[in-house]
Amino acid sequence: MNSDYTDKKNNSILTCDSLHMTGDHGERWLSRPDSRLVLNPYNYDAAPMGGLTQAEYCNRPSIPLNVGYLDPWTRNSRGPEINNAVMLFEQSNDGGLTEAYKFETSWQPHKLDFRAYYPNGLYAEGYDYFYDHRTVVRNFKMNNEGRLVLVMEFSGKATINSSVFSVIMKNYSYAVAFNIEIRNLVFFKSIADLKSWNNPQGEPDAEHGFAAFEAIPDSPGKTVTIAMALDTYLVSIDDIKQAAVNAISDLYHEKHIIAAERFWNEYLRKVPPIEDFQFEYVDSMGVSMHNVRRMYYTGWVLLYASIAPPNPECGFPYRQMTAGKPCLWAYGDPRAVYTAAWDSLYGIQLLSYVDSDAAWDTFTGIMSLVDEDGMLAGESLPVMRSRTAWILYSNSGDKEALRRNFDNLERNLLWSIDHPYWIWMDNNPLDSTLKDCDFTAALLVDIPFFIKICEELGKYSKANTWRDKYDELMGNFIIWTFPADGSLPAQYYEAPDSGIDDGNGKRSAGNALWVTKGLYIQGLDKQFIDRLMQLFYSVYDPGKPFCGFPYVKVEEYQYTIYGLINHGYYEEARVMIETSIRDITRSNFFGENYTEKEPPMCWGVRPSLFGVVQLADGIWLRKGYRYDSGKIEKHAAFNR
Repeated sequence: MNSDYTDKKNNSILTCDSLHMTGDHGERWLSRPDSRLVLNPYNYDAAPMGGLTQAEYCNRPSIPLNVGYLDPWTRNSRGPEINNAVMLFEQSNDGGLTEAYKFETSWQPHKLDFRAYYPNGLYAEGYDYFYDHRTVVRNFKMNNEGRLVLVMEFSGKATINSSVFSVIMKNYSYAVAFNIEIRNLVFFKSIADLKSWNNPQGEPDAEHGFAAFEAIPDSPGKTVTIAMALDTYLVSIDDIKQAAVNAISDLYHEKHIIAAERFWNEYLRKVPPIEDFQFEYVDSMGVSMHNVRRMYYTGWVLLYASIAPPNPECGFPYRQMTAGKPCLWAYGDPRAVYTAAWDSLYGIQLLSYVDSDAAWDTFTGIMSLVDEDGMLAGESLPVMRSRTAWILYSNSGDKEALRRNFDNLERNLLWSIDHPYWIWMDNNPLDSTLKDCDFTAALLVDIPFFIKICEELGKYSKANTWRDKYDELMGNFIIWTFPADGSLPAQYYEAPDSGIDDGNGKRSAGNALWVTKGLYIQGLDKQFIDRLMQLFYSVYDPGKPFCGFPYVKVEEYQYTIYGLINHGYYEEARVMIETSIRDITRSNFFGENYTEKEPPMCWGVRPSLFGVVQLADGIWLRKGYRYDSGKIEKHAAFNR
């Protein structure tokens, strides 16, 4: 696959313009690399499984400015949201406030547009964009019909000074500045009081409420500019106010918008291009190549926008690859809570094809979190860190970066062999005897990549030691996964507390796909491949979304397909690949998991880079390429 951005097949160049989305089934988040802010974050805990799209979740007739913040001190939760930081209402003749009776919003990588129509003839049209890494700007114009009232919901110590409204909270503060005079600002305790204009007060009497004032431009047709700047409590509120004031004082917002659009267009040129294909092995269910292409490139925008800055406040000097910035997932190591031990690494793999320096920085940051015992704090998940390091090295040739991460990689791999199961918060103690095929199979895929790294760095003795460890783990994997009576392999195995483990521990079936990923293991005897295929066929249904496999995640689905290709099951691989592309596109969402029900739905953490990687990998596989060895190379299933 060449890196030319032009799609040779139809001579089109993908730009921010061609990614423009309207309606209820598109993106509405907005961010930029190295910012802690994201507009329109998505609370996946509050949204029902497969329910609200991003547009449906955040669109409101109040035209709110919703801001998510990657607070570095958040622990085991989602990052904070400042919802309804600014809203647009019309004041009716009786004094009450009304929302827009009709409104439209749209998304492009560099801005969010809106139009709002109000009952008394008021019309407002504008856009939101990132002015810099800590400041977002809303620019809009309105007609001369009706009276527009700007409303700010707040939770914290609110103050007003000139044309700047500021709020101080525990870990961070923000300021909202206006290029129009704030006249007759009043406060309300509740949304009900606000809408009925009941009991307006001159000062806030609580640390939650609503502030409102009428927006009266200095001259007819003047653009109203609102800037919101946010930073940690370590930055003075005066500095934050000044950042907001600087943004509203800037007379060149249109130039900044053009620069932002140029930034994203230049980035999109680096994305590995895709050519048209037809669904040959499954029903397209109405999914067009236009749908697939747009979702593919949108995923790459989410990937790059999901890079977060270092956390110097927590002693973490590396950039972070979040699980997906709009989801605000914050359950990682306390020094880098927005870094996920699994999702982030898959994102880093793709990142290496467009920005190898950022990929190495974020990867080195993750590996720096490995403690002396080899544990990576946060959520313990299946390993693919050696494979990730090898992909980064293959795309950059940076042997020193590989060398810098070697000791942490080895220490973590040793720890993972001793703890092959999910550890998260109160789930499973460190001395558990549980063996999870999802983890042991991942280790048996990852260790050969570590052996490659050993050899590339001239550590041949270590490479031999790890071959021995691989053989030992392979023997245990067979004992733990494949019952001696010939029944179907199982995901979970509880080893005896003491004595020799002869394979008679307690088993439970688990998820078939999390076992069939073992097809990707090098050197597994044919008899065990055959038994994994028995399990595969016990679930496989080409007529269902994701071929009938429930709880689909990228690694298990990806490794199963790689294994099918490696063992010559080309027909099944083709169907799995096309189904994945079709059903992720049909779901209109990048998520952690997908369901096998009709229609396919996304659930779990979302938006998530898991879905981005699964779609990109599926499209590359469909075009006859695979990237698992590092470089993008041809494979046999679609190169007949």
